[in-house]
Amino acid sequence: MKTQKIPPTDLYLVTERPALLSDARRSVGEPEGMRVNALEAGPRPESLHACLAALESSSSVVLLVDAEGDAASALLLVQEIFDRKPTPRIFVTGPAGDSDLILRAQRAGASEYLTLPLDHRMVVEALHRLWRRLTPEVPTSRNKRGRILAFLSAKGGCGATTLATNLAVTLAGSSHSTLLVDLDLTAGDAALLLNLSPTFSVTDAVLNTHRMDRELLNGMVLKHVSGLEVLAAHENPEKAAGMDPNRIAQLLKFVRDQYDCVVVNTGDLADPATQAALTQADLIHAVTTLDLLALRRAQWCVRRMEQWGISKELLRLVVNRYERNPYISLDEAEKVLELKVAWTVPLDTRSIPEALNDGIPFVSRNHNGLATRFEEYAAALIPSGEPEAQAQPHSKKKVLGIFPKGMARISHPGASA
Repeated sequence: MKTQKIPPTDLYLVTERPALLSDARRSVGEPEGMRVNALEAGPRPESLHACLAALESSSSVVLLVDAEGDAASALLLVQEIFDRKPTPRIFVTGPAGDSDLILRAQRAGASEYLTLPLDHRMVVEALHRLWRRLTPEVPTSRNKRGRILAFLSAKGGCGATTLATNLAVTLAGSSHSTLLVDLDLTAGDAALLLNLSPTFSVTDAVLNTHRMDRELLNGMVLKHVSGLEVLAAHENPEKAAGMDPNRIAQLLKFVRDQYDCVVVNTGDLADPATQAALTQADLIHAVTTLDLLALRRAQWCVRRMEQWGISKELLRLVVNRYERNPYISLDEAEKVLELKVAWTVPLDTRSIPEALNDGIPFVSRNHNGLATRFEEYAAALIPSGEPEAQAQPHSKKKVLGIFPKGMARISHPGASA
């Protein structure tokens, strides 16, 4: 069998077992372009400086950390290396069949886990995967990057997750490759709305950005019958807490180049994960309902995003559960938020609850013209580039009753609520 050629590689074993070096050289060999060496000190915290120095010395250096003995110390070393120098050039080797150790190694920062005993083919294939990740890809037929469409709820219960999920299904059904990323880390329900059971989550993807490629992503996404692919939120919010916003941004940059459309369902605006997503978005759908509490919260969200430097040009105001409200009109909402309504989704007390309970997107049921509303808005988004204003004809009557006082309270947030 012909030996696969790999780029010049210096494979440094970080181990306290001298026998492992000789075994590695004997079983792996040193094919053209690869050298196998040992790094002094072994996988202990004191090894950190030597490992960092080796990685800095040449871009051809790959570390292989031995975790068969003291796995805890080895993984602590991997994590400390990765925290200081995020790079996929860190491998771990250890016993076969230990799925918990493999997962812990990946979360610590290892891009590959090589089982013992090492063999030539396994090592060379891992190195090939590594250098493919690090080598800029030749442009393919996808000559333009996709668009990130974020959904932000003014407050809980406005229906942003439902709208994001159904728009994603609509886009996928119109021959646009579409990924739904659920970053509502405390209450992400997108997978449930689609009747999907995740094995991996967006948390796993974020933790593995250092080794992310299309092959790995394909193994993490859920496939829906509509053609939509989904990165679901973790079922346990505690496991999703504290994700690095920089890694979230890195993941979104990667998936943008893999799909025509990336629909992102976000959580609370105060969540760093939401902030990371919004700063990467091409359009941000601010979802509200026409009630005092939601509009006041929406006003705060808009002002907060402006403070972050997000232009209002990127914001699309979406009014969900729209009906002719005798107290609050669309005109009043636009005045308060200083945004034009881009899209209204009518109140539907029958088909939407049925769809939610059955785990079937309501755009697939085509009840009461809802699917048509979503198809029209999706067509305005893609491929024209900018969604057209979809505000429905609304009442020009003046606000009645006590609501003018409520509007004053929204316009001046310092007033008592």
